Amino acid sequence: MEGRCMERNRYYEEIDVGEEGVSQARTITEADVVNYAGVSGDFHPYHTNEEFASKSDFGGRIAHGLLVLSIAAALEAPENEHAFLYGFESMRFVKPTMLGDTIHVKSEVTDKSERSEEYGIVTTKIDVKNQREETVLACERQLMIERKSET
Repeated sequence: MEGRCMERNRYYEEIDVGEEGVSQARTITEADVVNYAGVSGDFHPYHTNEEFASKSDFGGRIAHGLLVLSIAAALEAPENEHAFLYGFESMRFVKPTMLGDTIHVKSEVTDKSERSEEYGIVTTKIDVKNQREETVLACERQLMIERKSET
């Protein structure tokens, strides 16, 4: 299924394990890295010093891992007024994301668990891929999603 997992305003009961989605793509730009460094205070030379980074194993500047996560989260954010971010698990930055790389997100609903009469937790496997279909970030995301009321 093309499109985001859980893209419609659905309740917990309306989401099925096995649903898959692919997000739109977005290129990581110089402006993204500079702005993220300014906001986060992370001016590590791997991100901000071309001369330093070009001599590293990466061969050039790389995007901040948490910047990649933030962009991926926005690309994959469910358009669901019933869903709230509950957390991320098992996060790994598998490969560096270089400036100029274009990323997209592949996702699959892997688990559901009832939390209360009001909410359930939906777990989604997230793979952030670059333009070569290489995984750069892998994690699981949990969403707390409202359950249908009995009335």
